[in-house]
Amino acid sequence: MDDVTPNAGLEIGTARGCWRIRSDSATVYYIDLDRWAMLRVPGEGSSTGPYDGLWVPLVAVENREGESRIDIGNRHRYLTDPDPAGPEYRWWIQRVVTAIEAVERADLPADGIPVDDVHEVARQLVSHLGPTLVAALAGATDRARAIEWAKPDGPEPPPDAARRLQLAHRVWTHIAVAENEHTARAWFIGGNPLLGEDTPLTAIREDRAREVMAAVRALLEDRPDV
Repeated sequence: MDDVTPNAGLEIGTARGCWRIRSDSATVYYIDLDRWAMLRVPGEGSSTGPYDGLWVPLVAVENREGESRIDIGNRHRYLTDPDPAGPEYRWWIQRVVTAIEAVERADLPADGIPVDDVHEVARQLVSHLGPTLVAALAGATDRARAIEWAKPDGPEPPPDAARRLQLAHRVWTHIAVAENEHTARAWFIGGNPLLGEDTPLTAIREDRAREVMAAVRALLEDRPDV
């Protein structure tokens, strides 16, 4: 039996690691909050979808109150982006959560490690933002680090840097697809009122993922306070 640690609730913007979310359905959701990915394993009698059993990019998780949290006794919507080149996100609404369990990466389902290539993530960010900005948002002091991370056979970035790169890439993709690359770049380096006039680049480096994603949603919803 897996060695799991129960948890009463997860603050999505700050939680880390891998988690198994059970409900009063036989379907189980696995989420990796280091790489922002989700795997849905449908149980007997549950509805199925084309991406079941596959890790897909996770965009957001919200409870019934619209909060970015997972809580026992609540229902949640998982928004995913299984086809980044496609026009739409996909979502699932889970039944009432009965258990939230921390899971070691080694105990994830077969083929359960997300296939996101951090070198490719770094390469794309460098091509869009340049190595100086990529190094800065990842918390590195030398632009050469970003150049090395972008090489297929280059060194792996430290875990904190890799997490920031993944967040930056997710943000860039959302904005560039919905708007354009020029808007995305300007957004990264411009002061943002929802971030206390800090730039999103600074907020990413400071691991303020929840605030960053709220600012992204505000931009894409075309709210006037952004």
